[in-house]
Amino acid sequence: MKKAVFISIIVSGLALAGISSAAGFSVRLSNAYPTQGDTIIIGVYGSASTPQTAALGGQTASFFPFGGKYVAALGLKVTAPAGWQKVTLNFADGAVVTRWVDVLKKNIVVENLPIPPSLGVTAPQLVQSLTDENTIINKIVATVTPHSYISKYFGLPLANNTYITDRYGILRKTGDQEIWHLGTDFAAPAGSIVGAMNAGIVRFATSTFSYGNMVVVDHGEGIYSMYLHMSKILVSVGQAVRQGQTLGLVGDTGFSTGDHLHISIKVNGVTVDPLRFVNVF
Repeated sequence: MKKAVFISIIVSGLALAGISSAAGFSVRLSNAYPTQGDTIIIGVYGSASTPQTAALGGQTASFFPFGGKYVAALGLKVTAPAGWQKVTLNFADGAVVTRWVDVLKKNIVVENLPIPPSLGVTAPQLVQSLTDENTIINKIVATVTPHSYISKYFGLPLANNTYITDRYGILRKTGDQEIWHLGTDFAAPAGSIVGAMNAGIVRFATSTFSYGNMVVVDHGEGIYSMYLHMSKILVSVGQAVRQGQTLGLVGDTGFSTGDHLHISIKVNGVTVDPLRFVNVF
């Protein structure tokens, strides 16, 4: 099996200066003004007491060690409430630290996307197929592996990630139906190698009607990456993969109008913007 040529996006650190506590540690957020669909990475530095969990709304994430600090990831839905939201951090010694983020509204683009005749379904049938497949995927990503496989920053999956055809958060009109596009599409020649965005365990690797040949990788601590519409799957469920390892080949399977790769990122069950995710993790 050929190894993927892999481009990794490296970030030098979390963006905001932290708030020092009486105990001398600091808490840093990747963004105090996230947009709907963003991921908030929380870093705790120099704490004598181990941070346990971070919570935002009804979402809770565990901290894990990464790069000399403890981090936790919280995802914002594309439909998350805009405005000020409280982030609560809980520590092993019972200490509680709060921070606030101001969630900004995302500019939603609407596009018309017809169903390829080759699929042979109506718009309501397609939506039902997507609903059924999402039910299966959501059960998989609801399982939180209580440790992280991540030792490096995330990267993008192709040798050439410059040809983006559709971005996260587009609202597609298909017939009389509305379908959210909660991922990023990269145009690439059929057969191009698809590499894992980070290390993890393959939890799903099969052909589906709407998403085509699809792989889901569990990176631990509620973080998953998804790779859709491939021509071929080259891994199996339960297989451990390293960052950049070949998962499959670019194709045009499922609800697709040409050769491309769709990627999605799930954080605690929330589908977030993949491009903004790799810029903070």
